[in-house]
Amino acid sequence: MFGRFSRFALNTNQKINLAYTQTHENRMKTFMIYFRDNFSHITPQISSKEIEDFLSQDHIKGKELHQKADLFADFLLSQDLALVQE
Repeated sequence: MFGRFSRFALNTNQKINLAYTQTHENRMKTFMIYFRDNFSHITPQISSKEIEDFLSQDHIKGKELHQKADLFADFLLSQDLALVQE
């Protein structure tokens, strides 16, 4: 009895993890498209993981997309982590 239930719970957890991963990937993709479209003169020179780390900071999480992009641009430029086209 518990064996079947455990397998069901594991499958449910896997589905939840997959849904979270897809949602997270979609949010990251949406952010990068927005950033590229609105800050096309700035090319980040950091990894996807570093971008995720930036976006997952508590003071960034609750911001609107345009605010996150502004803060991200400020971060990149202040730390010399981007190429800038003039």
